[in-house]
Amino acid sequence: MRAFFLFLVLLNLIYFAVGDILVPEHSHVGSSPLATSPPPGVQPLRMIKTVSAAAATGAPRSPNTETVLPTQSNSGRGLSPKPSSPPARCYSLGPFSDKAKAETMVSVFAKQNVEATLRRIQQTQVTGYWIYLPPYSSTAAATAVTRQLAAKGLHDYYVVASPPNANAISLGLFRERSGAARRLARVKKMGFQPKLQVRTADKELFWLDYSDPGNGTISAELWANVQNGGGTLQRVERSCPAG
Repeated sequence: MRAFFLFLVLLNLIYFAVGDILVPEHSHVGSSPLATSPPPGVQPLRMIKTVSAAAATGAPRSPNTETVLPTQSNSGRGLSPKPSSPPARCYSLGPFSDKAKAETMVSVFAKQNVEATLRRIQQTQVTGYWIYLPPYSSTAAATAVTRQLAAKGLHDYYVVASPPNANAISLGLFRERSGAARRLARVKKMGFQPKLQVRTADKELFWLDYSDPGNGTISAELWANVQNGGGTLQRVERSCPAG
């Protein structure tokens, strides 16, 4: 066994000795320097700057690494929005019973650069309240009743002569309903049965339709002219025309 072991050791020594002789000298690591110039016709190699592992993987950079931040848009946070003007609103002003006054008001609006259009309508209006005693059978019968009214202290009356209310006794025509109601109650206390009739008439009225731009164009002076030109007027908001 010992002889066999010695035989293996000898065999290894012979192998390494033969290998050192056969292998060329320049094949040993570090035995000769690298060539510094390329062969003819071959371009020299240049070192290309490589991207660091942190940049390639998206890892945080070191504090010395320069970072370019995106610029904030002017429309971004922190800027106040530009105020917008209020939307226009449309109105109707009226009613004017006098066409000339309505046309004058259109001119007043035009001086303030506010376009107004005149609109005519037919409207039934209450013109008054009539208190009366219904027609009697004859003029003589109606006249006898008027003597009774006078005896009770009522002297504001007359006998109607024309149809359809001939021989009726008129006790007063009132513009306000409250006045008519007081007369009605007084005559009833005298023992009579008076009637109340509402009188109406179709009248031509005028309205001004205009658009208020909402920027102070319609001034206090304009409204003063409105009040002086039309008496009791109403301003009613309406839908603006499309477009």
